[in-house]
Amino acid sequence: MLLRSAALLSAVPLRSSPGSSRIAALGSDHLQACRSRFRGDGRAALGLTNHLVAFGVSFGVLHRSSQLRWRLSSRRSSSTTVATHVTRPRHTQIWTVDSFADAAFGGNPAAVCIADGLDDESMRLIAREMNLSETAFVCRDLDGSASSWGLRWFTPTVEVALCGHGTLAAAHALWEAGFCPKTEAISFTTRQSGILTISREESGMIEMNFPADAPVGSAGSQSLVGTTVVRGLGILEDDVMWSGKNETGDIFVEISAELFGQLNPPDLGILAETDARGIVPFCASSSALEALLGLRGGALRGVDFVSRFFGPRIGISEDPVTGSAHWGLGPLWASRLGRGDGEAVVGYQASERGGRVSVVVDGKRALLRGSAVTVLEGKLRLPAVSV
Repeated sequence: MLLRSAALLSAVPLRSSPGSSRIAALGSDHLQACRSRFRGDGRAALGLTNHLVAFGVSFGVLHRSSQLRWRLSSRRSSSTTVATHVTRPRHTQIWTVDSFADAAFGGNPAAVCIADGLDDESMRLIAREMNLSETAFVCRDLDGSASSWGLRWFTPTVEVALCGHGTLAAAHALWEAGFCPKTEAISFTTRQSGILTISREESGMIEMNFPADAPVGSAGSQSLVGTTVVRGLGILEDDVMWSGKNETGDIFVEISAELFGQLNPPDLGILAETDARGIVPFCASSSALEALLGLRGGALRGVDFVSRFFGPRIGISEDPVTGSAHWGLGPLWASRLGRGDGEAVVGYQASERGGRVSVVVDGKRALLRGSAVTVLEGKLRLPAVSV
C-alpha cells in the first residue's frame, strides 16, 4: 500500500514548468528509497512513512513555488533567468539534565542529544555550542529495539571514553521522553567502554553498571602525591593521611574533615602540572563537617565520605559531581567499612552545586546510583539541506 502511494505521488501529472522535471526526479528518488527501505530491516514502515512525508512536503513546496515562478517569468523577458533553490530545515531533540540531583539546578548538568544522522564534526560543534562539561549523543541501535542505543560523550573540545553523569542523563532523558519503557533497562553500546547497562527503580533512582576502579596507595604523601599536589591544594605534606591512584588516572588525597572543610580554592596552574586526569581530595563524613561546609542540616545524613574533583589538566576547574571518581572511592570505602556485595556506601561531592552518589560494589563492578532532573527540553535546529 505504501509503495503504491509512493508510486502514485511520483506519477502525479504536472503542468509543464521550469520546476516540473525537478519534482518528477525528486518523486523517483523517494520511490527508490522507499523500495530500498522496504527490502531492509524491520523498521521499513517507519522508513517508508518518512520518505512519503518528505516527498509530500517537498512536492507541495516545489509545485507551488514552480507555479509561482512560471507565472512571474512569463511576465518577464525571455532572457531573464529565475533561480530555483529550495532547502528543508532539520531538527533534532535535545535536553539538559541535572545528574545526581534531587531538584533542578543541583548536581552535574549534561546535555543529551538524539544523534541519528549526525557525523562526528556535527557532534563536536553541538557539544561546543552547549558548553557543558559533557554532551551525551544517543543513536538508535540497528536492531530497532527501544532499549538498545549507541552512546558517545563529547566535552566542548574532545570526545571522551566514558562519562558517569552523561550516561545517567542519557538514560533519564530516554525514559522521560518515552523512547524506552521505564520498566526496561537500557543497553548502551559505546566505542571504548563496551556495553553499559542502565536500569531504573520504581522510586526513580537510576543504577549504572561500571567497572570498579579502586585506587592503590598507602598512608602519607610520599608515594604518590609529592610536593606538586600538596602545593596545588594549599596543604602540607604532613596533612596527607593517605594517597593513591587508580587506572582511570586520578590521584586521591585523604585529609582530615576539619582541613577539608577549610580548603581554599586550589592553585589550578600547579595542579595542572601533575601526571593525573584529576585530583580528588576526600575525607570521612561527619556532622561537624556539615557545619564547616555551610550545608543545610541533614545534608550529610547517611553519607560515608565527602570529596571534590579538580581536573585542570583536562580543562575542568572543578567538576560538580563526578561519577568516575566514585567508581574509585566507592570500592575503597566499601573495603574500609566492611560493606559486602550488595551493601551501599554513599558519597557526597561538596562542590558549589553538590550531589550525592550511592555505590554498591558487586565483585569487579561498581553499581552507581543517583537521581536526575530534566531542566530543559526542546528542538535543536541543524543546518538546512537542499532538496
